[in-house]
Amino acid sequence: FPDLPRLPARPRLDRVVTAAGVDLAWDGKAYSTPSRLADTTLASRASTVQVTVRSGTATGTGTAEDARLVESVSARSFLALGAPAHRLDEAAAALVDRHGAEIVDVTGVLLDALRAQAASKGVPWDAVRAADAAEPGSRPALGLASLVRAAIPAIEAAVGDAAAGKPEGTRPVLLVEAAPLARYEHTELITRLADLTFRRPQAIWLLLPQDPVGGAVLDGVPLRLGHGGQFLRLDEDWLRRPALEGEPA
Repeated sequence: FPDLPRLPARPRLDRVVTAAGVDLAWDGKAYSTPSRLADTTLASRASTVQVTVRSGTATGTGTAEDARLVESVSARSFLALGAPAHRLDEAAAALVDRHGAEIVDVTGVLLDALRAQAASKGVPWDAVRAADAAEPGSRPALGLASLVRAAIPAIEAAVGDAAAGKPEGTRPVLLVEAAPLARYEHTELITRLADLTFRRPQAIWLLLPQDPVGGAVLDGVPLRLGHGGQFLRLDEDWLRRPALEGEPA
């Protein structure tokens, strides 16, 4: 019955069992009926009834969105996640708390790689910053485009590093602050990560500010995903819902 709320973890579950009037007690491994002495010796043996109880676990809060996220983790799939623009930090924190996501700050990785590229070519950082405001097609703009192109592999490497070190299908990689990929016309990286034939050791999630028209749009640029099912909206209700007791923090 997926629509029913999940049961709490012990010891709160003990109080629920008692209040329900069910004659069960926790024996250290499972809930069982207490031993009763009857009129015969054989009847004095305790009758143990194994009860499978699903309390709050890493499967999320029980929402449809969390069910999709849990499925994505185990399937190692790609998802673009749309959240309210003013609550992106909260959405990222919730994905870490509820699903153990490993964050990759795309802007941060790109800036570090650009600094390294500029230093290796002897280009002052002030010149790189000035080129960001240069006219499209101008020499400074073309030079910056070349630096960005050379820095893109660093983002792929960061995604790979974040996906390593854990058993496959256990820790999703969450990409945040990815707008520069659209600004500098490198959304093909997202297309590649979302490709259905791309082998992912972990699920890859891309957090997007929700576009007014809906769908997977990054900084005004529609993303080319493998299929429409790779987009999931995380609305205000999902953000307000707290993690259940027993979920990983």
